[in-house]
Amino acid sequence: MRFAPDIAERLRQFPHTVIDYDHSLLKDGETETLEDLIAASREIDDIFFRQVAEENPSLLEALNRMIAAGRPDAITATDYFLINKGPWDRVKENEPFIGSRAKPPGAAFYPVDMTKREFEAWVAAHPQDKEAFQSLFTVIRRDGDRLVAIPYSKYYAPFLSRAADKLRAAADRTGNASLKKYLTLLAAALMSNDYYASDLAWMDLDSDIEVILGPYEVYEDGLFNYKAAFESFIG
Repeated sequence: MRFAPDIAERLRQFPHTVIDYDHSLLKDGETETLEDLIAASREIDDIFFRQVAEENPSLLEALNRMIAAGRPDAITATDYFLINKGPWDRVKENEPFIGSRAKPPGAAFYPVDMTKREFEAWVAAHPQDKEAFQSLFTVIRRDGDRLVAIPYSKYYAPFLSRAADKLRAAADRTGNASLKKYLTLLAAALMSNDYYASDLAWMDLDSDIEVILGPYEVYEDGLFNYKAAFESFIG
């Protein structure tokens, strides 16, 4: 496994920064709500890690084995890998800094060997699949000689189930009615793949804690910009 020779210099672009807040701003119950939201966000982070590249978890394991074997350069490579959520440098137009494989334009939303022409030909030949294939909230996978669309709620079910549990726990703890409603609807949305009601509730949110959690931005899908990547922001 080869690393870019200037990887330490690249890493220095990102100084370690502690993200915290004035804890006196929230009452005890709301602090616990915040802790549940952070726990839910970690599940969302794990999903995005896999949306960038399905082999990311196995690559991280390989890097950790190299660290255990005493490779100091593997520590630097791992830090930069985690910042970029993969082996491609986002500051350098996704240039690989671990190995030499180019980043698939469709990230892990589609089969890595699928072309735009193949996708479009399938939809043209199977118009009943168009809505599901172009949905923000499905991944495309091969099933034998077929292409299939799998809802996020099914494909990422273990992560989303744990995130939903944390969101419901946060909803139970908070004393803010608008936040309680949003988190309850969002937990349901993660499991149903339908975010309409929770998005409307977010627009009515009036809380000291601000939350955006779910699949929204489509920039990671460089093939079509159809697929939404999971994200979480808490303020």
